[in-house]
This record gives sequence, structure tokens and C-alpha cells, in this order.
Amino acid sequence: MVQVDKGGRVLLRVINAAAATLFWIDSGTLASRLVSVDGEPVQPLPGDRFGVAMGQRLEIELDVPGEGVAFPILALREGARERTGLGDPRSGHR
Repeated sequence: MVQVDKGGRVLLRVINAAAATLFWIDSGTLASRLVSVDGEPVQPLPGDRFGVAMGQRLEIELDVPGEGVAFPILALREGARERTGLGDPRSGHR
């Protein structure tokens, strides 16, 4: 679990170090936007699911609402059921 201030903004940097696996980063209900790919700024792209290829880096801004307690961020392996991520272990999201 990662603690952040309510009502704040978080910059999430994702690096796909896999050699042969694509992942989808799922921000769930948080307002989010892609702001950088491989260290290069991009026109902010709003969404809640962002694909990350092998060896690729993404930076995603997340707006944390003033209310709520847990907002899991998941990395979903493409074509499989495996997943990992950040979340509240008490909620069943890991």
C-alpha cells in the first residue's frame, strides 16, 4: 500500500522490464492521464487503461479525490489472468 494525500496528484512511473510480455495499467476509478512515454512528454491523454510494451516507460498522472480510502492500480498481463499492482491489502486488491 502507498499512502498519498487526499485531493493531491501523483505521478506514477511504470517501467515494463519484461522481455516478452505486454501489460495494461488500469487506474480504476481515479482520474488519470498519460503524460510521458520513454521519457518524452506527450499531449496528455486521459484514460483509465494504458498499454505498456516491453522495455517501455510510461508516466501517468493520477488525481486522488478528497474522499475514499483505497484506489488499487493494477498491471494486467495481456492474454492472461495474472495481475499485480498497488492497493489496499485489506480490500483484496494486490
